[in-house]
Amino acid sequence: MRAGQHFVSRVVKAFVESPHWQRGVMFLTYDEWGGFFDHVPPPTMPDDRASDVDEENFGQAGFRVPTRMISPYARPGFVAHQLYDHTSILRFIEWRFLGAPAHGAGRRKRNWWLTSRDLHANNIGWSLRPRRPDPEVDLPEATMDTSPACSAGTSGLVAAERPMTDLQRGYQEGFFGRMGYPVVGR
Repeated sequence: MRAGQHFVSRVVKAFVESPHWQRGVMFLTYDEWGGFFDHVPPPTMPDDRASDVDEENFGQAGFRVPTRMISPYARPGFVAHQLYDHTSILRFIEWRFLGAPAHGAGRRKRNWWLTSRDLHANNIGWSLRPRRPDPEVDLPEATMDTSPACSAGTSGLVAAERPMTDLQRGYQEGFFGRMGYPVVGR
């Protein structure tokens, strides 16, 4: 996981330090949800391949996934409460560059959509604040710190000198117990 976090950190840093930062937006989203932990039932969306047969219904949105909007135009601390899916990013691009309306299906004569899914998707770009960009950003330095098991034999450090991992710190500080996970051997 740390290698993935390090990679994402480097990509975000490259974007923020590029000339595209001043007028750009980057979306960080995931394709997988990580398990069946969600308490919200997956909604059904308009889709060309929707079906009454559950196993063949491509209109099912699936479980929620985290998404981050990285831009000087993003609202700090803002949490959108509209229903978005992966095609909401496509809908934003269609609104910005192809003349799609900001909301709703609009006139079907314009042919800006690819499928009924993006035709009816909510525009995630509506969360931006175009009149008041804030280009200042403080990026924490990402490290490639790995767990002692992964770095054994390569670091040359004895166990007492190795930095504590996030998992070890969470265990020692009682984080997992507070989150409702059973903690064994404490």
